Amino acid sequence: MKPQPKYSSLCAQINALGACPDELALARIRRAAQAFKPHDPAGANDVLGQVSCLAGDIGAMLRHHRQAIRLSCGYRRFRRNYAMSLLRQGLLEEAAHVAGQLHDEAPGDLASLDICLHVLFLLGLQDKYAACLADWKAKAADRTHPTELLAMEENEGRDDRASRDLGTQRSL
Repeated sequence: MKPQPKYSSLCAQINALGACPDELALARIRRAAQAFKPHDPAGANDVLGQVSCLAGDIGAMLRHHRQAIRLSCGYRRFRRNYAMSLLRQGLLEEAAHVAGQLHDEAPGDLASLDICLHVLFLLGLQDKYAACLADWKAKAADRTHPTELLAMEENEGRDDRASRDLGTQRSL
């Protein structure tokens, strides 16, 4: 069951909102999703899940995303949006589970691999992160993954702290 064109338009509007959307924009998208729910219940629920995530309503987010996945018989894009919402809300264990399933089903899907890398990085699962990062580099050799930059900054911070600690130890 493919989503309708209205679904794609609303997803584009959500993506254009940025990290801190205003309540009016969310309310407008929420009303539009409710209006097309009779024509595309799965797509409308996915949009409502994304809006609920951005609004910080975790209960509604979970309910709408799960409903979208159920109504669509597990449509991949809806599961990926669910994983991203889980990641945004800091529900990392569940995000890792969903993103891992998506990656296992379609190892070539860079969007799912991207979510896996973010989750594994945040969970501090170094071995799994390194394996996924190697997979990313093999598939997207021309693109540095954002978590690589974060990892480099983190390592530089550790090196600076270690140098300061060494300096402190020497001066004692």
